[in-house]
Amino acid sequence: MEIKETKIYRYLEKNSKTFHCENINKVTAYAQSFLSRIPTMFSNYTNHDIGHSARVADYMAELLPCSIEKYNDTELVVMLYSAIFHDIGMAVSETENNLTPSTQDDIRKTHHIRSEKFINGKTEKDDCFTIDNESSVNFKSLVASIVRTHGEDFSWIEKNLKKNECFGNDIVNPQFISCLLRLGDYLDFDSRRTPYHLFQFLNLSKKSFSEWKKHFPITNYNKV
Repeated sequence: MEIKETKIYRYLEKNSKTFHCENINKVTAYAQSFLSRIPTMFSNYTNHDIGHSARVADYMAELLPCSIEKYNDTELVVMLYSAIFHDIGMAVSETENNLTPSTQDDIRKTHHIRSEKFINGKTEKDDCFTIDNESSVNFKSLVASIVRTHGEDFSWIEKNLKKNECFGNDIVNPQFISCLLRLGDYLDFDSRRTPYHLFQFLNLSKKSFSEWKKHFPITNYNKV
C-alpha cells in the first residue's frame, strides 16, 4: 500500500488540496529513503516500511468518530505525517552499522524518541510542514511530539500535548491524534508485516521467530 492510496490523501486530492498533496508527496519520498534502510540493520524485525505507515494512516482514518469531512486540512495532514514518520527512528546511520543484538534492541525500544529527534532536526523538507503556501505557521514540532507518544504512556501525553492547538484558522487536537496513532499502529498486526517468503528465507533468532509467528494467524485486514 502507498500513501497516495490512503483515505486521507485521496480525500485531500479529491478536494483539490494541491498544496498539501504536493507536500505529502515530497515528505513521503524523503521518509521512504530512510525507512528503506531499516531492513539492512533490522532484518529479523517485522516490517517498518512505508506500507506499514500507509496502513497505520488508514486505520487512523477508520477510527475517526466523525466523517472525514468534519476535520480540517491541517488536522488531517498532521495525522498523515504522524503515520509516515512514526518509525523513522528505526533507521540507522552509517556510524551505527555493525550494532550488537543488544544495541539493536535498545534502538527498537527508544525509536519513538529517536523519531522525535529526527523530525525536530533541520531537514531539507522543513517547508513541507506549513499550513499553506502563504504562511510561515509550522506544525513540525507538533508532529515530532505526536510521533513520540506511540512509545510513551498516557501521562506523558497529558503532560506534553494539548487538547486544542491553533494553526492559522485550524484547530488541531494533538491528544486525539496521538491516541489514533497508537491504536492505528497496534491494529497493523497481520501477515503483511511478516511476508512468508522472508520468514522462510531469514535465519531468525528464537525471539524473532516467535514475534513473526504471532502475525500469521491474523487473517482479517479490516479490524475497525
